[in-house]
Amino acid sequence: MNAVTLVLVLFVFVGLAVAVLGLFVVGGPRAELRNMRELERTGVEVPATLVSVAPRKTYLTVVYAYPAADGSRATHTSWSGRNPLHVVGETYPLVRTAHPSENVWMGTMAAVRHERAGTEHHLRFMVCVMLAGVTTCAAAVTGLLLLP
Repeated sequence: MNAVTLVLVLFVFVGLAVAVLGLFVVGGPRAELRNMRELERTGVEVPATLVSVAPRKTYLTVVYAYPAADGSRATHTSWSGRNPLHVVGETYPLVRTAHPSENVWMGTMAAVRHERAGTEHHLRFMVCVMLAGVTTCAAAVTGLLLLP
């Protein structure tokens, strides 16, 4: 096996690995993007009151209460970095869907649009990387087939 064949075989494995790993990585952001699009289309910005802050080793667990779509009070638990600006009893913006759902986003509608745009950019980049992997693999296979 000469050096050219070895390099082409390595390119086949690298191209396949990039394509397969890209397929595994894309699943999470696709679901997040679906949630963000739903929030952007049907989202309602409501005030959420910070109910409790529980310190952990490197972060804070925070619980917010907000008015749900059906009129009751719902809670949203998330984590945050150690931020001295968190004050129990203060209100913060939260975006929820118009129908009863657990799809919420801490922040304003502008933050939802910004995050959706960032997630779409990330997904486009991942698709380009996967296509580059498939192209690399196809070119390497073609090179292996054309070798004498």
